[in-house]
Amino acid sequence: MEVSHKVLAILLAVAIVFSVIGTFWNIDRISRLTRLTGYGSTGYVNVTISTTTAINVTATDCAFGAGYINVGNTSALLESNGTIVGWSGAGTATSLGIRNDGNTNITLNVSSGKNLTGFYGAACNVTEGCTYQFWSADNEAGTCTSGLATYPGTTMNGGNKTVCAVMRYSDTQDDLYVHCRLNITQSVPPGAKTDTWTFWAIQL
Repeated sequence: MEVSHKVLAILLAVAIVFSVIGTFWNIDRISRLTRLTGYGSTGYVNVTISTTTAINVTATDCAFGAGYINVGNTSALLESNGTIVGWSGAGTATSLGIRNDGNTNITLNVSSGKNLTGFYGAACNVTEGCTYQFWSADNEAGTCTSGLATYPGTTMNGGNKTVCAVMRYSDTQDDLYVHCRLNITQSVPPGAKTDTWTFWAIQL
């Protein structure tokens, strides 16, 4: 049986209609799948670094050891960087070490438990020539950018003293020395002379 040209035309038109409908349906499904995999093209990462202030006393002693003023001398000078004048003992080349372990610049301060006469005794005073001092110096170059306590030193009197006004925190610029300086005169009575120095930091 032969199919007329009219019937073929109708069948072709129906096939085209279904093909178009199918194409749009597939496009819509693909579009929906694309939308489901992500609504945007950017992401967001957030972190907050908190400021922390921390110091570490890495070397804790100016231990000069035992000795006496040499015969013929009226006083003896002991400095913890190794200087010894008029003293029978070996002295020391070990000073206090302070490191800034925080993540911000600081002002480093120190206070002593005793003043000059409290450390040596009432007879020993500045007029007579006694000294009870410290000075500071970079262990790592560039650590202290301002307000370093310079030689011959700052007298300890129980009050607050500045070691370094601006101390950095960089791993290669965060370490300094605090040198102890004692000038002992003949009026100082025998016996152990000890004190505790307390360090603290102010965040800049």
